[in-house]
Amino acid sequence: MLVNNIIDGEIYIKLMNYIFQKCDVFSLFRLEDYHAKSTKNSLDVILSTENYTVEDIMEKYSEEFLNEIYEKYKDNEQIFNKPRVFNSQQDEEIYKSSLTSHKIAILYGKQIEKNWLQSNKDSLIFTQKEYYYTDEDGVDYYNDIYYFKLTNKLKQEILEKKSIYDWLNIGSLEDICFYKPDGNCWLESVSHENLCLIYCDSQEEFEYLKSIGIKFHKKQYEPLSSDDIFNFHSLMNSD
Repeated sequence: MLVNNIIDGEIYIKLMNYIFQKCDVFSLFRLEDYHAKSTKNSLDVILSTENYTVEDIMEKYSEEFLNEIYEKYKDNEQIFNKPRVFNSQQDEEIYKSSLTSHKIAILYGKQIEKNWLQSNKDSLIFTQKEYYYTDEDGVDYYNDIYYFKLTNKLKQEILEKKSIYDWLNIGSLEDICFYKPDGNCWLESVSHENLCLIYCDSQEEFEYLKSIGIKFHKKQYEPLSSDDIFNFHSLMNSD
């Protein structure tokens, strides 16, 4: 059932503590870079020119560092190798930032994601590849969905978030979802849209969730068939 309000603060804490009793698996989503080709081109130019390693970027990363990268490479002919007309100076700055400092931010974020996944590899159950797009060279790109056991360590990290939608910043995987022991999804979210769906199991549960501050789009409980709910066990078994 669609949730109408932002789940944050005390409501978030109460909901998570309820989920920890009900669910034993959660998933997070990694969005592929839709502009992977231009990202690689820009990073190749910047990193090779500066002789930077990924470790250097992680150490130097700051707003000041991103501004320095932008100023140094905003007119680089290797990066900006095609003429382009802009409607305003602001449009030009946004475009040039997207191919300079923003690419460094992407590298930084991807490395944080990589480090986080490595630190939680013992809790990883399954990785799902989801087709995203095919580029102009015919190369296919896929998003990744990671399924984890709900360990005490990860529960604590989840509780440190401020909202159900707080899985969105640079270096963070997105769209947390929770699954019951039978594999059925109980809660799914889309962080950038502030979208949350909860698949209540009963009228009693529906009423309890409302009592802790969850506001549903529909006023009445509507049971769903298990066929209408995603089950990640079936996905694992299909492989």
